[in-house]
Amino acid sequence: SLAAAADRCVAACPQAASLRLLQARAALAGKRPQEALAHADAALKLLHDRNEAGETGNAWRMIAAARLAAGDAAGALPAAEAALDIDRRLALPEKIARDWLLIGDIRQKVGAGDTAAAYRRALEVANAAALTVIAGTATQALAELGKSNATSR
Repeated sequence: SLAAAADRCVAACPQAASLRLLQARAALAGKRPQEALAHADAALKLLHDRNEAGETGNAWRMIAAARLAAGDAAGALPAAEAALDIDRRLALPEKIARDWLLIGDIRQKVGAGDTAAAYRRALEVANAAALTVIAGTATQALAELGKSNATSR
């Protein structure tokens, strides 16, 4: 159905960027990170001259997730930080917490020493906003990080 919608949404379709982000999400879920990245990049280009900060944040977050899934953790970090910047300006606690989780995942992949700080920040934001599922994810990430640090000693 996404392909059918894309066929109908041509030229100046006002939903083209959102549709591209849905296609990116589907591609990422289908373990096709390069395709997800292409859709997310296209969405970001469509959003360039539009005042849609929320969707722009979504595009940056999707770019970061796709780059991470494709093995480009170093390239994913600036995109995740761009999403975090936008979500902070918009004061969106759920997205801020998810951004911190993503940043933690990226930092862990590149072996950065400040990985736990990102997960702790996600936990703080999630707890402050009563986001129990995200708080659980952050708690689990911290526990797993602690286990991996203990076994690497």
